[in-house]
Amino acid sequence: MKTKTHMVMHMNNETFFKEIQSIIHGRKFNPDFVEEWFAQILKKLEVLSAQSYLISHPRHRGDSREDRLIEVLREIIPPAFPITKGFVVNDLTCMSREQDCLICNGNLFSKIATTDSVSYVPIYSVLASVEIKTDLDINELRKCIINCASLKSIQYGLDPSGTYRGKKDKIIYSVFAYKSDKELEDIRNQLLELNNSIPKGMWINQIYVMNK
Repeated sequence: MKTKTHMVMHMNNETFFKEIQSIIHGRKFNPDFVEEWFAQILKKLEVLSAQSYLISHPRHRGDSREDRLIEVLREIIPPAFPITKGFVVNDLTCMSREQDCLICNGNLFSKIATTDSVSYVPIYSVLASVEIKTDLDINELRKCIINCASLKSIQYGLDPSGTYRGKKDKIIYSVFAYKSDKELEDIRNQLLELNNSIPKGMWINQIYVMNK
């Protein structure tokens, strides 16, 4: 019959006081770990994006990339912030264009209706929207701006000049692109030029291009 052996670590006074002092003064956290962790997530997205090229139909290929990013976001964003895709509706029955990825407030989240994989969500539960692009060029950038305006224009308290009346949390609108032949500075300049004809309250908040 085999007997289990247990390793016992003896802690002398010197080790004890070192451990206590370490706890009292706080253990140092290496932030490089977080940077490396997110770098690995981006590498995963690169691999998944490359795999999607095996899908012959362009629409299905785009849907695959959207689904992959949403899966990754669900892994890193707490469950208190549900993620869905679909249309946003306000109390005046005004509706946005279809949004690729909606991040919502779990305390207020509800779906007015769901058809297939698309939901209709009340605007008061929406915190952010992410537009997902395979390749961001000037044509796709224009589409992003229109999509963003369709969402932000139906926010409560937004007058025609784009100014918010009273206190209202603003919806963050982001664009995530897997790639772009344009440099970031060129994208920024094009965005600023196109924004000239749009109220500031309807502008895109941020654009991220992978590996740029």
